[in-house]
Amino acid sequence: MMSPDIYTALNRFGLGGAPGEAEKIGSYPEAWLKRQIRRGLPTPEPLRHYPSTARILGDIHRVDKNGSLKSQTISDYGRTFTYEMIDRANLHLTTELPFYERMVMFWSNHFTTARKGSLYPALAAFEREAIRPQTFGKFEQMLIDVIRHPVMLLYLDNDSSIGPNSPHGLKYGGRINENLAREILELHTLGVDGGYTQTDVIEFARALTGWTLNADHPKADKKTGFYFDESLHEPGWKTVCGRRFRGTGYTEAISILRHLRRLPATAKHIATKLARHFVSDDPPASAVERLEKVFKQTHGDLAAVSRTLFSMNEIWDTPLAKVKTPYEYFISIMRAMGQTEVKPQNLMRPMEAMQNMPFDAPSPAGWPDIASYWIGPGSLMRRLEWVHAQSRYWVADNAPLETMDMTIGPVADEMTRHVIMEAPTPTDGLALVFASREFQRR
Repeated sequence: MMSPDIYTALNRFGLGGAPGEAEKIGSYPEAWLKRQIRRGLPTPEPLRHYPSTARILGDIHRVDKNGSLKSQTISDYGRTFTYEMIDRANLHLTTELPFYERMVMFWSNHFTTARKGSLYPALAAFEREAIRPQTFGKFEQMLIDVIRHPVMLLYLDNDSSIGPNSPHGLKYGGRINENLAREILELHTLGVDGGYTQTDVIEFARALTGWTLNADHPKADKKTGFYFDESLHEPGWKTVCGRRFRGTGYTEAISILRHLRRLPATAKHIATKLARHFVSDDPPASAVERLEKVFKQTHGDLAAVSRTLFSMNEIWDTPLAKVKTPYEYFISIMRAMGQTEVKPQNLMRPMEAMQNMPFDAPSPAGWPDIASYWIGPGSLMRRLEWVHAQSRYWVADNAPLETMDMTIGPVADEMTRHVIMEAPTPTDGLALVFASREFQRR
């Protein structure tokens, strides 16, 4: 039987154990996790053939002769987005780098973008282009890549932010939109208690004017379609979080982002979110402080920060501290059943019912990372209804007691074992394994 540490490695750091995976880990789960931390990992093969953001949004935002968006183009790319979302789920079922995939999902949620108008077909491309390349790289570079990305710029309305004193503003009028600047400060870097002011928001928003999408411009980023439009940019000095920045156009916002990464509040905010995700809903100060220290000392090296996570006793000492989101729950069950492919309706229907559709977080803050959001009476009932309906398809090839030992064996208490052993039918027994408190936690 696998040990509690292997259970924790598979579930807290991974996506749930697949048949035979515990044996691959061996006696040293930390070594298994360490091997997955690789810089510059290429885009996984199942996702490589999907179109770039520049192509998706360039085609969608290219208007017809009547000045209307091409609705058929939106529909076509919407189907492509669905296919990529399914291939992403299939990757999560079969990956040999589950810790890497968990970290991709963590950072994708930290830098949330969600369905909004004609933007949604590029959401998976945003994760593929802005999150994956720096998952074990530098936080500073990820931050810049994310904020430069047109999906983030359009999601938080920076395309409508025009400097009143810019060439365009002086001729046609213009208005600063503060949404992007505010969320960068509140959610992405300093945190809500990070000490910034409304003046900082306004000044930062002025610096971000001109950051937009124009995939057809010859100077636009070929992959994402990002373009800095000087004619929309508010000129002059800006002062953000205690430092003045010369009005240098595009590079001034880059300098501000680098300044924000270096501030102590950013290290604390990132450390707190990581500790909440991996340690507990209310993480101990010691865990936050340790992650914060490594973040500062390594200048935001995410490989070093990630290695620190699995060196923390607080994680290994509490194997059931966190609740799985519905998506994590779904993936872990499918992995346990040895499934390697999911059909669109088999993913979409339960995620809609359990209200955790990928790339559809309720706000720019992302999906909450606390149990109370996910385990209420209604949401729990939806999980149980789905898993009982599915168990009848799997029970012929999966005995309940063997499945229990393979999945939650090291952490199952006597009551859980008794209830599963006394189940009236094998289908009920298998459903009870997946409905157990132990399986729903990580």
